[in-house]
Amino acid sequence: SVAPARSGTQWTIESEGHRAVVAEVGGVLRTYRAGEREVLDGFGPDEISPACAGQILAPWPNRIRDGQFTFQGHQQQLALTEPDRHVAIHGLVNWVRWHAVEEAADAVTLGYDLPPQVGYPWSLSLRTRWSVSGDGLACTQEVTNTGDAVFARDATFWAKSVSRLKES
Repeated sequence: SVAPARSGTQWTIESEGHRAVVAEVGGVLRTYRAGEREVLDGFGPDEISPACAGQILAPWPNRIRDGQFTFQGHQQQLALTEPDRHVAIHGLVNWVRWHAVEEAADAVTLGYDLPPQVGYPWSLSLRTRWSVSGDGLACTQEVTNTGDAVFARDATFWAKSVSRLKES
């Protein structure tokens, strides 16, 4: 089901007693329930993701000191997205609007096409598939270089705090 909210379009996926809600802004996993048990400390549809909870962090997670890095001999300067700490934090897609690529009752695949920009001059196509089953929640992520140069990325492309959850 789809409903408007402050965190964007909401996609609810359900299967075998497992239910998750994924939101458009940040491609975020907003809630996950196994049976009657809330597994995540999620947030409401009219709230924004607190502390980047459940967001897709790409093309890098964590922080880049001074927003600077060198790749193949070229110095890059990212915007400082956490200025008090003088860092670029959690990539470039955690506050953008992701779009549905594929939807089913038990899964939704979201996509975002990252354009080249100051400090990150590569273009990428990102896809994240959230699914639920009797085994729990799964998150599968894919990144495709859509440009003509080797791109810089962290070894980890991930959803904050979630790569795979299973009911205990």
